[in-house]
Amino acid sequence: MKRAPRVLLHVLCTTTAAMPLGARAVGPGVITGTVVNNASTGDQTVVGGTTVTTSGIAPATTVTAGTLTVDPSAGVTSGPIAIQSVNGHGLFANSSSAAANIQALPGVTVSTSGSGTGAVALGTAASIDARGVIIANTGTGPDGGGYGAVAEGGGQIRLTDSNVSITRTSAIALGTSGAGSSLTLQGSNAITSSGARSAGIYANNGGTMSLPAGTVLTMNGQGSTGIVLEASPQADSAIGNGLTIHLTGTGEAYSSAGSTGVAAFGGSTATFRGLIVDGANASAGVIAYAGDPRSSGTANAGTSSSVTLSDSTITISRAGSSTFALTNSPGATLVTASGNGTPPLNYVTNSAPAGLRASPGSSATLQSRSTINAINTTINMNALNGFGVYAGARAVSGLNSVNLTGSTVNASAQGSSALGADQNGFVSATNSTVASTGASALYLITGVNVAGGVGPTIALTDTKVTTTGNAVGINTQNFSNTLVNRVMVTGGEITAADAVAISARGGPTAITTDRASISGATGCSTRSPRPSRRRPPW
Repeated sequence: MKRAPRVLLHVLCTTTAAMPLGARAVGPGVITGTVVNNASTGDQTVVGGTTVTTSGIAPATTVTAGTLTVDPSAGVTSGPIAIQSVNGHGLFANSSSAAANIQALPGVTVSTSGSGTGAVALGTAASIDARGVIIANTGTGPDGGGYGAVAEGGGQIRLTDSNVSITRTSAIALGTSGAGSSLTLQGSNAITSSGARSAGIYANNGGTMSLPAGTVLTMNGQGSTGIVLEASPQADSAIGNGLTIHLTGTGEAYSSAGSTGVAAFGGSTATFRGLIVDGANASAGVIAYAGDPRSSGTANAGTSSSVTLSDSTITISRAGSSTFALTNSPGATLVTASGNGTPPLNYVTNSAPAGLRASPGSSATLQSRSTINAINTTINMNALNGFGVYAGARAVSGLNSVNLTGSTVNASAQGSSALGADQNGFVSATNSTVASTGASALYLITGVNVAGGVGPTIALTDTKVTTTGNAVGINTQNFSNTLVNRVMVTGGEITAADAVAISARGGPTAITTDRASISGATGCSTRSPRPSRRRPPW
């Protein structure tokens, strides 16, 4: 019996990276239009080697239902994926009903060149999860938008090991806005802003954030702010230990305005552990407002805000005013469905440098307060005419307080003071060290036009205060006929080695001691009332 001839079959196999089960492939190649993912299309995957590019206000992607996966490893040939738009959003999940999700994986670059935001999750059913992604806006101009990634109206965004950079004036690198909105960073992320008056992270109207330990925000534009908290209380553990905010000022210039580390108002609260604020453009470290700093902020007028610091270091190097960006009015959104519909930001200016500042806002009531508590924190005031800490201002509000415990304040610049208090201001230092080689260690002032409230108070407990050179121990000026400037010293000492221990001008100042000493090289100096020539520091 003859054996049948053997036949050798050669099979050529190609390997295709697995896509989500049932997902339809989009790409590869160049797609010149919006990639739409909805209930009709079902789930889809943008495969490797794809470029999606749009013009005008068209978004590069829009997901209103289902999941759009952007995966450079998917498809016949893996390769990078580019998502490009101008005034439309790049990755856009938009839904408050059906779940709408975007998954972007390593090797994806999202770029916008106009007012479009790189990634937007808009609505309570919208979410974006991006891992190892580059998000960049390369546009210029101050007209609003051009942001990095924003969760709005209940949306959720999670970024892991990603890179976000923005260049437009008054832009936001990362935002979370509206009740239920959340921004979560995981791993190691690079966040950089080069436009003037920009914000690194903006939490607005109840938006929340979660930052891992060691997060770094690099703010190169002048007049920029690391974190803005508007009507957005944060959980005690929301911000990981060791957040660093570099305020370099090497980017876009803006009217010689300095930058701010953290600004909180409208009922915001936050806790920072191991916070570092530094840089050549740093003019304000942490600012908390009673009420709202905008004249249009009456909706927040009765609110109180507080910030707690521990094991932190604030170094102020930029003289002159500081600026931070904020929305035009309470309740405003950060982004809209259309990139060119994103409302432009406003800004607020503070005139004198300060490491920590608790201040009444332009819209405040007698019930609104601002509080900063700093534990084991070091404040270095290296800017001309600045204040290590400053509390109060000549405006209607409740008490504005800065409380130091186990902390150190150094005022080394010409004209600077370590601790400053104005009307409705209270500064306390317990078991702390205060030193000045500038104008004074303690500075208190009450103006002629008093809007009610109480005079400034500085209370020291077991605290050592020293000055050298021409720096006065206590410099108190009172131009009010009704209020009293107060200094209370319990334990510790105030020593002005080379200058006057107490310089008092104007109306009444009450200085009380208990188990404490106040001494100076030339004793005390008093003067009759006359208008202050020093610019009010608010």
